Amino acid sequence: MAFVSNERIVNATQSALAQAMGADYMEKVGDLSALDNAALIDVGKDVTSGTSPATDSFVKALVVVLAEQELIEIKVKNELEYLVKKNFEWGGFLERIYYNLADVVEDPMWNLVNGRSYADIEHKFYQPKIKAKIFDEAKGVMTPTSYSEEQVKMAFNGWEQMDKFVSGVRNSVRETIKLVIKAYSRMAVSTGVAVANYYGNTIHALTEFYGQGYTVTPETALRDKAFLAYISQRISDLRDDMTTESTAFNNHTMLAGADNVDLVMLKKFESSIRFNLLADTYHKEVVALGDYAKVTAWQGVAETEDEDTTRFKFDTVSKIMIAGDPDNKLGIGTQDVTISNVVALLHDHRAIGCCPYRMKVTSSYTACADFWNEFQHLLVNWLVDSNCNMVAVVLD
Repeated sequence: MAFVSNERIVNATQSALAQAMGADYMEKVGDLSALDNAALIDVGKDVTSGTSPATDSFVKALVVVLAEQELIEIKVKNELEYLVKKNFEWGGFLERIYYNLADVVEDPMWNLVNGRSYADIEHKFYQPKIKAKIFDEAKGVMTPTSYSEEQVKMAFNGWEQMDKFVSGVRNSVRETIKLVIKAYSRMAVSTGVAVANYYGNTIHALTEFYGQGYTVTPETALRDKAFLAYISQRISDLRDDMTTESTAFNNHTMLAGADNVDLVMLKKFESSIRFNLLADTYHKEVVALGDYAKVTAWQGVAETEDEDTTRFKFDTVSKIMIAGDPDNKLGIGTQDVTISNVVALLHDHRAIGCCPYRMKVTSSYTACADFWNEFQHLLVNWLVDSNCNMVAVVLD
């Protein structure tokens, strides 16, 4: 198993978390900027510190003289949970063998010719058209936490309250891991968009509907019922087309079909369809798109322009930015990639996936200072497979 540079993974993880929150995190800026997706993706071989003396000396956020305490825990929901496989499901992802069509030739059995030799057909070697990829990368990140019993228990009336606090700390670690996987999920889907775009598998929706030289903006288009009806039908048709065996929707080198095509849409795009198109449609099921996931943002939620930081604008949440990689590991070139106004991605369910190989907690005790350290370890692999079907929908 190949391990990716730990420092590179940590830097990419910290940046992804900062952009997902739209706020600085561990010295990484929260504004939307290019992420080092190549560090993550396997393409196959591919409270503030307290200043008052009333606070404790451990986390410096616990009041020693307890009046009332309310523990507010973090709850993280991964919008792209469908991408995360179970450990036992990952076997189908580690190595993949792809079969192309065999040759079709004339059958001589039905038209025998006197004196003709058939040795050239009989003894010729017909090699099966097979290609294989192995996905064997592993990326590890760790979340450390310290516990000091003697310092902490002064802030509580009893063991029950202290147990709730410690449970809350451990829960925050678990939720941090979930937020990491959520950020990784967005990076994987963003990579899928970039891969689809690189191979020309992009629906340029505004050009298709309005024609060359269109003057509408993506925001005004999302209020145009005729456009929304068109693009909804286009996505529905694409979902069916991608199940048919062809080379049209992948890297165009291998025959591919999909028995299950997943759809993920930008929330602002999905809500435009629901409120502007479906809200006054009597038979809503007629224009239904089937099951789908939705994301608030593909990558980041904040951008700073002229010293004014804006959050959750369409221009920001619909943009992906991937840092250039001189090794071209992702197969999308060596330069930075920026794609704006992305509203949806359709993909074979095998095209993008994640497996947490292993999650484990280790601990150590420092006797001289009387505190425990716990280390939450996460070992994961993410893959994006260009042999599988992927199509991006962009408002341009």
